[in-house]
Amino acid sequence: RGQHSSFGPEAAATRQNMYRPDQPHPYAQADCWAQRAYVLRRVQNGGRLLVLASDELRADKEVVMAAVEGAGEALEFADPALQADKGIVLAAVRQTGSALLFARPALHADKDVIMEAVRWPGKWLQHASEALRADREVVLHAVKHDGSSLQFAS
Repeated sequence: RGQHSSFGPEAAATRQNMYRPDQPHPYAQADCWAQRAYVLRRVQNGGRLLVLASDELRADKEVVMAAVEGAGEALEFADPALQADKGIVLAAVRQTGSALLFARPALHADKDVIMEAVRWPGKWLQHASEALRADREVVLHAVKHDGSSLQFAS
């Protein structure tokens, strides 16, 4: 293998820092990540790359939509205003229920968002508002996809 191994300490540090917004990505060139067309192409192929985009592009609805449609967890790196956007959040939770963790709290009371999130295995019902955890339709939908969700019903 030589000196360049994907298992050494440098590779581990690179993997650890890959999606941390407070750490520079080893392959990031700041000027590229401020260019809308470049970022749009990149996030379409790897939504979590949104973490490298400029603040302006993390607030761009089209860029964020492209990112979350490929990787729902990319919602974590979106501008807070877009984390509160129902259309963006719905697209994210269609990809994975865990995207609900990055949605603004007001959307945890939105039936459409919760119905989409609870169709994924996992305990996403626990993140729904009290009213939705008591909603028969929501609870049945959640339990249909993950029986252990029943413990979070109220």
